[in-house]
Amino acid sequence: MHSLSTCWNSHRHTDGRAMLREIRDLGFEYAELSHGIRISLLPGIIEAVDAGEIRISTLHNFCPLPIGVNQANPNLFKFSSLDSRERENAWRHSLKTIETARRLKAKLVVLHMGCIDMKDYTERLIEMVGAGQQHTPKYEKLCAEVIDKREQ
Repeated sequence: MHSLSTCWNSHRHTDGRAMLREIRDLGFEYAELSHGIRISLLPGIIEAVDAGEIRISTLHNFCPLPIGVNQANPNLFKFSSLDSRERENAWRHSLKTIETARRLKAKLVVLHMGCIDMKDYTERLIEMVGAGQQHTPKYEKLCAEVIDKREQ
């Protein structure tokens, strides 16, 4: 199965059915609804799916965009946030995405679970490996520090 994401064309459309027909006319039987789908596109999307014009493979959270949100942002609400209201919003809007997926008979939902705010050690570790230092006490100490920070 090949599926094309609506992230490349949803911003150009005011009608969800026309948006999905554009994907279908490129030869795709399936579309992924991206996290940029506005609620105003849903009626046309439902019509296209119910008419059998195209199938939906996946939805990318948050889909549709929450009311009042005008730009796609998969990390709009983070499950990993320290703010309980943000976590509640992540939960509530994810349930809406799952319900939309059920309505459209999509098999999968892509979730962004959040991130851990911490110093990025990646570049330094890559430099050390590039310099052949991956078996040194200094490298091992830095790795242990990274693991300790992540576990916190």
